[in-house]
Formats: sequence, C-alpha cells, structure tokens
Amino acid sequence: MVTPRSNMKSLFWKRVQIDSFKKPQSSKVKPLWEVIDEPDFNIEEFEDLFSKVMIEPKKAAPVRLATKKQVAKILEPKRSQNLGILISSKHLDIAVVESAILGCDNSVLTLDDLLAIYDSRADKDELTKIKKHLDKNYDLALDRPEQFLYDLSQIASFERRLKCLIFQSTFMEALTGVEHKLNNVKATSKMFLSGVGVHQIISLLLAFGNYMNGGSRTRGQADGFALDILPKIKDIKSKVNAVSLLHYLVKEFIHDFDKDCGTEKAKFPLPEPADIAKSAEINFDDVHKELKKLHKDMTDCEKDMNVVIAESTETNLEPFQTCVKAFLNQANQTFQEQQENLTECRKM
Repeated sequence: MVTPRSNMKSLFWKRVQIDSFKKPQSSKVKPLWEVIDEPDFNIEEFEDLFSKVMIEPKKAAPVRLATKKQVAKILEPKRSQNLGILISSKHLDIAVVESAILGCDNSVLTLDDLLAIYDSRADKDELTKIKKHLDKNYDLALDRPEQFLYDLSQIASFERRLKCLIFQSTFMEALTGVEHKLNNVKATSKMFLSGVGVHQIISLLLAFGNYMNGGSRTRGQADGFALDILPKIKDIKSKVNAVSLLHYLVKEFIHDFDKDCGTEKAKFPLPEPADIAKSAEINFDDVHKELKKLHKDMTDCEKDMNVVIAESTETNLEPFQTCVKAFLNQANQTFQEQQENLTECRKM
C-alpha cells in the first residue's frame, strides 16, 4: 500500500483490480493490467507538483444545536429549496469550497460546481437580511441554505476569487477550440495549395475538361476552372451508367500517379473530407469575435486579481497572487499566438 508523505490531490478514476477483473474465456490475450509494471518516478518532484495547498481553516463558529422549528428561514421558499437541493446534490462542504477558493485550486471542484456556486451566491439584499438576523437573533440558528450563503460571504474577496478560478477553468479550453479551428484551416489550405496529390488530380480534371470542351470557344482551352464544378463531376455519367467522371478521375489518378495503391504505403491524396467540411464552415469574423471576448474576459480577470491582491492580508494573499499572475502570463502568450494564427489564416 502506497502512503504519500504529503496530503495529495485526488485522481478520481474508476479503479480496476486484477482479482476482480473478468477476462473473456475465449481470449488468449492477457489484460494490460497484468503485463505492465509501475515505473519509478521522482517522488519529491511529483509531491511538489501535486500535493494539496494547505489552507489553515478558520476557527469554526460555535455549533448551535437547533431543532427543525428553531432555524431561521430568511430566503424566499423557492430560493431556499433550490439552494438546499444544490448543496445536497453536489455534496458541497463549505470547508472544501473555502480551501479550493483560497488555495486557487480548480482540481477540487468541477467547473459545474464552481459555476453553480457562483450563480447561487447571495445578492446584497439577502446578505443584509441574514446579517441583520445574526445581529439581533444570534441564538436562533440559520437554516442550511442561509448558513451556506453567509459562510461563502465570509471568504475573503469570495466573488472575485471565484470568477478568477472559473476563468482559469474555461480559458484554455476555449482558446484550444479556436486553435484547432485555425490549424485545421491552415493544414487544409496548405495541402490544397502545395499538395502533390491535389495538383495531380486537378491537372487530370483540367485535361479531361479541356478535352470534353474541345469544340467550345467559351469553355475549351482553359488554363483552370472554378472549383464549384468539383461537387458536380459525380453527376456526369459515362455511357456505362454506373461510372461517372468522378470514378474515371479516381481510376486514372491511381493508374498514372498512385504507384502505392493497394499497399500500406498508399496515402489519401486530398485533405480528409471532414477537415474540408470544417474548414468551409469557418467564419473568420466569428473567430475574431471569440478572441475579442476572450481578451475582454482576460482583462476582467486581471482587474479582479488586482482588487483581490489589494484587499488581501498576508495570510490569504498566497497562493492566489502567484497562481493567477502565472496563469495570466501564460494566457496572454497563448492568446497572442492565436491572434497571429488568425492573421495568417486570413492571408491564405
């Protein structure tokens, strides 16, 4: 049994145990788990990277035992019910939430959890009523939803810290989505512009077309053609009805150029159809809007960070300051790369 020297972050996987693993009787292949060994690794470095950031918990307020009739219900009934369901269904523990927010740790709570907490935060009026009750009726305990909202409000710069944490969880995924779109456009365009197979296919079709249009003054002797003809060549039938111009083009390409046809070395000469379809759907103006919104969100995150730093004390400044500054530096760099990526794509 492995016993870490530090309190480590959890990896929430579904465990497989060989003793309980049922291998199909007909299978002669051993399961992967029976043939691999765990390699040695740098434990000190691993613990340094993936141990939990220990936040000294606040001293718990005195527990006030109360019967069901003795709790104070301040929120609107529907609001209280929905908040109670959220707390129960997501098993939200205020100590865990506080540790994640102050520790700037987005591995403890899921993005859905963070968003749900942010969307359910107390408004000014609710907090005023809760605090007014505590000032006048301290001995009458708050109901669970009210207590949860109050405890959240006691976390230093709660709302701004949580916004920064949410942005960290969403930024890279959003920017990676933009990167994949643009890289696909670039790769597909480059293959069309410089791919040998593409040139060979286009040259064959040009030869076929010029031959078919040999007697036409307006269509014959072409040096090129508009690409909108490409989807139509499958509809140009030969005398053998089952064979179209597309079939013949493929046959001649294989005969003239694809010497590796039928072997493991054979390569598809065109970009993948799915990549072509995705590239055709790209609207550069929409991508520009996506990047513009990400830049605004990044600027807002920086503003929130600066406010949190100004409001923080020595005890709760770190690791927030180091974590968010490092993230924003990396985010700004990757953002600039995708802006340049978009400019390159527009020029192609």
